[in-house]
Amino acid sequence: MRQILAIILLFCILFNVQAQSPGKANNKIPGGEAFQSLAFDGSWNRFSSPKAIYYDGKFKRTYAGWVDNHGDILIGYYDHDNVKTQTHLLIDRLQKDDRFNPAMVMDQSGKLRVFISTQSGDIQLYSAKLAEDITSWEAPVTIAAGKTWQDHPDLHPVYLSEENKLYLFWLDEGGIPTYSSSDSDGRNWTAERKIPVASDISSNASINVKSNRINLIHLAFSSGAGVNYLSYQGGYFYTVNKQRLGSNSLPDNQGMISMAHTGTDNQ
Repeated sequence: MRQILAIILLFCILFNVQAQSPGKANNKIPGGEAFQSLAFDGSWNRFSSPKAIYYDGKFKRTYAGWVDNHGDILIGYYDHDNVKTQTHLLIDRLQKDDRFNPAMVMDQSGKLRVFISTQSGDIQLYSAKLAEDITSWEAPVTIAAGKTWQDHPDLHPVYLSEENKLYLFWLDEGGIPTYSSSDSDGRNWTAERKIPVASDISSNASINVKSNRINLIHLAFSSGAGVNYLSYQGGYFYTVNKQRLGSNSLPDNQGMISMAHTGTDNQ
């Protein structure tokens, strides 16, 4: 009996080895694609964007920013032609928290603009000195002092080439959607302006911003009451029904801001 069991066990072992040995058919399976790592230690949250952008100029590069486990803010790029990466330490030990991940935008000249929210609630802009370069930066410009919501600042910069103008949307210290703009390459910014939306702000409040980067911005603001929608084009804000609200300013009546989705609507 023991001999029979031993023979069966030996047969199973030999069969298993043969089954796992590479055969001719397996040699035809292509290997997986290898990707280069831009950061081995980086974190982001779902707020504040763009977190990465692609720019096709003198070089074809994807740029990104992140927070590492020391609280440093780093900027890096991947070059699609020479398949190389480069990183640069922008801020040393800001905060060990992914809420402070940078948001970035590229202007028409190819200069990178990086927006940061600090522990004190300040919003700062770091502008690259040279086009398509991450090694040399102008002194930071404070856009708003102590004016961000510490639960999650939610910074969203936009550059409109037709206006040659920078816009920044964020949640202020009370969680209210706010914006400012600059037509001086980020050196000077307008006073922050509130966007009148539903008043019951919750920890779920957030902003989503999309743009064609030429002349149009789509804005969606979510809170406990639902989602409000606005668009901006040619110096005017519009509701979802294309009702014009004002020239670079908004009415105080929150009812005029389109409610695209209510918090009680389960559809």
